[in-house]
Amino acid sequence: MSEPAKGKPGKPGKDPFGPPLEPAQVREFFRRLEARPAEDQRAFVAKVNWNLLDATIEARLMAWLADALQDSNRDFALGILDKLPHPKRARHVERFRAALADLPAATAEKLQNAFGPVLGGLPKRPGGKAAPATNAPPAAKTTQDPKEASGEDLERLKAFFDKFGGAR
Repeated sequence: MSEPAKGKPGKPGKDPFGPPLEPAQVREFFRRLEARPAEDQRAFVAKVNWNLLDATIEARLMAWLADALQDSNRDFALGILDKLPHPKRARHVERFRAALADLPAATAEKLQNAFGPVLGGLPKRPGGKAAPATNAPPAAKTTQDPKEASGEDLERLKAFFDKFGGAR
């Protein structure tokens, strides 16, 4: 049995996590989820906290997302995949690589961009969106030729260091 989490001083804490589900329970849960209407399925998957999933449930949800790319849930699945952290997506890249061949070209491109270069898409920017495709080479940085410091430059440099305790 797991030890209870620390609560406020003087109050016993409760462990918010129970033991992982048994494989039979996971199968039953997903059987029931897939029997629900599409909007209920999307509502559930949209509320999932991906940081709290164990490997079994994460794999089943990724399988659900891969299947959703084939039907009317396509845009929803792409949106979820685009928001997931890279390590979550990268663990399941082979499943989605296999699905690429069966997808329409526009959907395949969106899926590749959701995964980034690991699946042949555009690299992600820090904000999470795919960088725009450009064929232009990166702008070359201009460097100035070094010039010899004048006496005035040296005096300003010395004054700067003297203001903060001198050079060390």
